[in-house]
Amino acid sequence: MHTKGEASKELKNKLGLDTCIYLGNDLNDITMFSNALDDNDFIVIAKNEYADITNMLVKYLQEECQIKGIEWKDARLLVLEDENVNNFLHRVSKILGVLNSQRRAKDIRKKYEVNNIEIKSINNRKSTPKRRSDGKFSR
Repeated sequence: MHTKGEASKELKNKLGLDTCIYLGNDLNDITMFSNALDDNDFIVIAKNEYADITNMLVKYLQEECQIKGIEWKDARLLVLEDENVNNFLHRVSKILGVLNSQRRAKDIRKKYEVNNIEIKSINNRKSTPKRRSDGKFSR
């Protein structure tokens, strides 16, 4: 049997990710959150109707920080009401989309040396012959 912590760690390594956001709302997320503390990743706890579980998760993370020598203020923790989680994820995905598109654009510019392209005005181009209505060519 594998834990969410083992699975998330393996997936992060396999994908070569530097930073992750771990989202959970139950005690089975503890191993995943523990890894997040080790890697200085982000932890998002979605509060649900069981406020006691949320409180237990926060207390666990505080103790885990103390054991690991991490200042509690340095833990990247966000606790959201359950109904706000989707809005949060939507905003994060937009931000990541913008960052990724900027990175891709930068890579493309570098690969094809777009910054060094000389742009000529339309007036400097050679005119091409055009066929007139009588079948003859003109410039």
